Amino acid sequence: MKKLLKFSCNPDFYQNFELYINQANKLFDNCSNSKSKTISNKFDSLFKKKYAYFMIKPDGARYFYEILQLLNSFFIQPACIYLFPVKNWENLSKVLYSNHFQSQNFKNNFQANCITTTTLFGNYSIIGLIEIETQNYTQILEKVYLLKTTIREKFMAKDISIFYRLDDNTSISSILNIIHCPDPNIRILLDEMNILNEFRIFYEPINSEIFNKILRYQSFSFLKDILNDY
Repeated sequence: MKKLLKFSCNPDFYQNFELYINQANKLFDNCSNSKSKTISNKFDSLFKKKYAYFMIKPDGARYFYEILQLLNSFFIQPACIYLFPVKNWENLSKVLYSNHFQSQNFKNNFQANCITTTTLFGNYSIIGLIEIETQNYTQILEKVYLLKTTIREKFMAKDISIFYRLDDNTSISSILNIIHCPDPNIRILLDEMNILNEFRIFYEPINSEIFNKILRYQSFSFLKDILNDY
C-alpha cells in the first residue's frame, strides 16, 4: 500500500515546486487563447514531471486506508504521492470554492457542510500531491477526477441525511462527500494549486509515524503533532 507514498522531501522540493507553479502559470498565460488540447500538448513538451492533487476531507479519515488502496490501483510507479497536512480545512475550502458562491444555494450547502463536518469530524484534512512522469497531462487530471467519483460512489453514505437550520429558519440537508479534486482542466488545477501554495500547504509532508497513527485510529487529529497545533 505504501509503494507510491513519500514521507520526506528533498531539501529543495518546495523551491522546485514553486518554480514549477510559476513556469506553469506563465505558460498558460502565454497560450490562454489556445485550444485546451494545444495547451495540454505544450505542458507535455515542457514538463517532464507533472503534478495533480486531491484533498481528503475530515470525514474521509474513516476511509483513509481504503482510499490509499484505490490510489495504488489508479497510479503506478514512477508516480509518487506526498501527503501534506491541512490545519484549517474550512478556511482553505472557502477560498477553493469561492468562485461558486455567486449561487446562494451553493453557499447555503457549503455552510451546512462545513458546520456538519467540523462538528462531527474536526477541521483537519490531508492534501495528496501526485508527482508523475507521463506524456499526457489531461489524462492524469481525468484519472484523478475518476478517482474522486469512484471514492464518492463507494463510500458516501447515501441513506443518511443531516439537516442544518439556516438563519431564515429554513432547513437544508448536508452531504458528506469525503474527497475533493479539481475538474479535469489545467487552468482550474493551476488556480487551485496556486491557492494551496499561498496557504503554504506543500511545506512539510506527513511522516510515517503520523501516517501509521491515522491508519490505526482513523482520525486526522494526529496532524496536530506535525502542525504543532496545541
